[in-house]
Amino acid sequence: MLTLSELKEISGLKPRTLQVWTDAAVLWAEASTDRQGRGVHRRYKEIEAIIAVLIGEVARYDIPVGALLAASNSIRINLEDYIVFNSDADGAVKWYKDDRRPDDCIVFSLLVRQAIVEGWRSYMFLSLSESERRFYLNFCAFDNEVRKGVEEMIGEKYEWPSFDEIMNYTSIPSHQDGRAKSCIMIDLEKALEPIRSLF
Repeated sequence: MLTLSELKEISGLKPRTLQVWTDAAVLWAEASTDRQGRGVHRRYKEIEAIIAVLIGEVARYDIPVGALLAASNSIRINLEDYIVFNSDADGAVKWYKDDRRPDDCIVFSLLVRQAIVEGWRSYMFLSLSESERRFYLNFCAFDNEVRKGVEEMIGEKYEWPSFDEIMNYTSIPSHQDGRAKSCIMIDLEKALEPIRSLF
């Protein structure tokens, strides 16, 4: 568990930014430490450090807090902390596959883990809907060695989208939210470099 001060050190974000994001549920503090009054300091799971760093990259584009919440939700539902922080990544993958978790969640979690631990280069794409209520998450590794490494870990071939497919997907109109307003591409290896201190 991390204190606000430790989260600030790792993420490079200002304490006030982290507090505002926590108040807005962009970041999640542990329930037993959140808004518990004077003398109780918020504490965060390590996975929130990853989310904070990635949302910090998104926030550079002057995205409103409500849209940052949508972005953090998109990241959080695709990120399995058991895979990211487990020293036996292969065992964690087997456990999730036996539990019939979606392969996309497993692959995204592995790309995040390997970007931090091994410096594998991969990318996350977040496209903001016109209504600014929803972010769509996509990801890819364009390096064949990274792709092979992930496929070895999951024990099967994975259908990687091409850059053109990702760009096409991000511009598809949604019946609820209209066409994608913008797409943000984040280099996971570069963005997550500060997280290496947790491993």
